[in-house]
Amino acid sequence: MEPAPLRSRATPWFVFCTAVAALYFGRDFLTPIALAAFIAFLLAPSVRILTRWRIPRVVSTTLVLGWAAILVIGLGWLLLEQLSNFAEDLPRYVVNLRAKFEDLRATYGNSIEQASSTVRALGGDVGQEPGAPPPAPAPASASSMGLSIVRAVIGSLAVFGATAAFVFLLSWVMLVGWDDLRDRALELAGRSDLYVTTRAAGEASAKVTRYVRKQILVNSLHGTVLGLLLFWIGVPNPLVWGILAAALRFIPYLGPMISTLAPIVVALASSEGWSQTWMTAAALIGLELVTNNIVEPWVYGSSTGISTLAILVSAAFWTWVWGVIGLALSTPLTVCLLVLGKNFPRLRFFEVLIGDEPAMPERSRLYHRMLAGAQDEAWDILRNRAKQEGELMAADRLLLPALSLAGQAVREGTIGPEQRDMIASLTHTLVGELEDSRVPDEAPLPRETPRILCVVARDAFDAVGCRLLAAELERRGCGVSQPGENELFAETLARIRVDPPQVVCVSSVVPTHFLHVRALCKRLMQASPEVHIVLGLWGEDLEQAEIEQRLPASARIHVVTSLADAADQAAALAEVPGATKQLRTSSG
Repeated sequence: MEPAPLRSRATPWFVFCTAVAALYFGRDFLTPIALAAFIAFLLAPSVRILTRWRIPRVVSTTLVLGWAAILVIGLGWLLLEQLSNFAEDLPRYVVNLRAKFEDLRATYGNSIEQASSTVRALGGDVGQEPGAPPPAPAPASASSMGLSIVRAVIGSLAVFGATAAFVFLLSWVMLVGWDDLRDRALELAGRSDLYVTTRAAGEASAKVTRYVRKQILVNSLHGTVLGLLLFWIGVPNPLVWGILAAALRFIPYLGPMISTLAPIVVALASSEGWSQTWMTAAALIGLELVTNNIVEPWVYGSSTGISTLAILVSAAFWTWVWGVIGLALSTPLTVCLLVLGKNFPRLRFFEVLIGDEPAMPERSRLYHRMLAGAQDEAWDILRNRAKQEGELMAADRLLLPALSLAGQAVREGTIGPEQRDMIASLTHTLVGELEDSRVPDEAPLPRETPRILCVVARDAFDAVGCRLLAAELERRGCGVSQPGENELFAETLARIRVDPPQVVCVSSVVPTHFLHVRALCKRLMQASPEVHIVLGLWGEDLEQAEIEQRLPASARIHVVTSLADAADQAAALAEVPGATKQLRTSSG
């Protein structure tokens, strides 16, 4: 392999690995910046509205961020108040839990005792050297333990407060200089790609904004219903669990699990019997199932454009890179990567990996199944297309284009004779399945005497188009004949001289051998001066002028590129011999 292609292939992967390493090792520095940028992105529309009202940018930004800070502090204060009430009731919860454990021990006492003793024995064997005496418990000072807990809590609160203050300050700076930051980002992308970068930024902004708004709607609705259900059941502090459920659902997978299990545990501890616990579990699990399987698919739809597998993988990746903050930002970040892949060719692998649209065109998928000899899978693809558009359109727009890909591979030498024959045989089988699945007409048209002859241009792939066209003409009531399987073309010409048909349909699948087709058309016109030739170039995408240059100049040659047009041309020519001027000469 040459060094240049190797270097060109290795460079993207080197850049990708370097970027992942930078994200991972720089997470302490990057996560506050990413969180601040996300907050600024969410609040930018509100700031823009205030600036339209002639309010200065600095004042607008301060008002919007102040309102957001007041909202967050208010919700936090409300949660703390509710949690303090919850803490006051903890002694009663302990009594209820002990009563339930005693109930379980009375019912399943022997099993629980055996399991506990086994676990204790295994733990002692693993943590202790053979023959060594059990370690004596280290004396602990209650005051020192309490002091260490207080220090840890104060340290955590200090770090959290400093980080939150830095995030809000950085968000304020970003919002104040929002237009300047956007211009700098566009300049970094390059002036030559200014249009593409602007389009990508607009698309990413629209997708993320739409997704976040829908997420806020779904989470608020879910939290409200959860709080009402807990209030109706009688679980303490339903407001706390409703707010927490709405907030925690912004953290995919982990948040919904916590918001569902925590109220169930509280119901277990607060109630004297088991009925409230079972009612809470059934209500919350049912609500989670309804939200996940009905509400979210209906509201979200395909707004993000990310496949389900990509959402799961991206959540795992960003959690590994940035922790809980990465999990919360996983979907917006992945949407941005998808937009980059759609708009920049060098990053197209992102679109292929995480997009929800098929990575391969349908004809390429069918060609792959045919190449692999997967007849059932190929038939499933063709049948689904036939159900949508009909058998003729499925053959015209899917089967023949897939066969043209095989023809190009044969021409390039990537497919050998055995694979070529296998694909041709499998394609004839698919054509037979299409013919069997077609609903027959209620009153079949009477078949006339053969006036149309369908011939193959060259190989077995061309025979597929010939068979499809003959079947369509027969369905329309035309008299159609085809040469025998072992009949030579010279014998076909002799038969035309003796009993000339009105129309000869020539089938050729891309890539067309124009020299061979040109000679074939000339010999057909020499055999019968009155015969009309409908030349079907299935899958050909050439201009009419280019086709005319490659074929004999004659008003008796009618070039088409679809089965429907070929059937229309042939049927019209067979019924009205002198109407060639009113017919199309190409499929357009």
